[in-house]
Amino acid sequence: MDYLLAIDAGNTRVKWGLFDTNGTLLVNGACLNAEIVHTKLPAAARVIISNVAGEYIKKQLEEILPKHIPTHWITAKASECAVNSRYDQPEKLGTDRWAALVAAWHIKQAPCVVVNAGTAVTIDALVNNHNQGEFIGGMILPGIYLMQQSLGVAAAQLPKLHKEKSIPSVIHQYQDIFAKNTADAMRAGAINAACGAIKQMHTALAALNSDDKQAPYIFISGGNAQLIKDNLLSDVTNLALIVDNLVLRGLYLIDNFAPENLTKSEK
Repeated sequence: MDYLLAIDAGNTRVKWGLFDTNGTLLVNGACLNAEIVHTKLPAAARVIISNVAGEYIKKQLEEILPKHIPTHWITAKASECAVNSRYDQPEKLGTDRWAALVAAWHIKQAPCVVVNAGTAVTIDALVNNHNQGEFIGGMILPGIYLMQQSLGVAAAQLPKLHKEKSIPSVIHQYQDIFAKNTADAMRAGAINAACGAIKQMHTALAALNSDDKQAPYIFISGGNAQLIKDNLLSDVTNLALIVDNLVLRGLYLIDNFAPENLTKSEK
């Protein structure tokens, strides 16, 4: 079968998914970056990879991927898959952000805020320009755990939190901003900083598209997607959608739109 293996090598974890020719995600998985060399990936006809984890992880992936299978290491572009970029240097945009933007545009083909909530939180804006998506810019901030960790490292009297304790085991709607102890105050600050940045981006994008009757959507992916969605203010909650594996889905689209694959599909 003509399966595609899509790989998203991020700051902390490597995620992968196996797609068929219809774009159905057949199987997916993830591991810590340090474990990738010991991981068996699914067999596929070709591979497409977004790597923001650096040269070491690239070499690790090259070791475990079969040498005879065509492998495409993507770079962000000025224009691809009906999405255009206004980034000053389009090729400098993180490939995970680019793939997520491509996937987000093809979900609704409408203005949207695209959030990847992992080690870092990226918050990017897409507008509709003559029925094509246009990436107009975005923000990057530390992830929810990283924000708390940095406080523990830089401030002597603040606790150094273990990762498993930094996120509550039970997610409550709207994290209490009137925290009664230091650990909760750090948690509340981190969660609401991320949610506040998303709300600011959404407000600015809505103002930019004030003539559009449809308010911009918010697509959220990544390990903290549910936590962020549950803590967004109610006026945007109904516009927020969690989309699992957004980067992987974007990689499938980038491969599917490649000229050589479009030629194959026409035969």
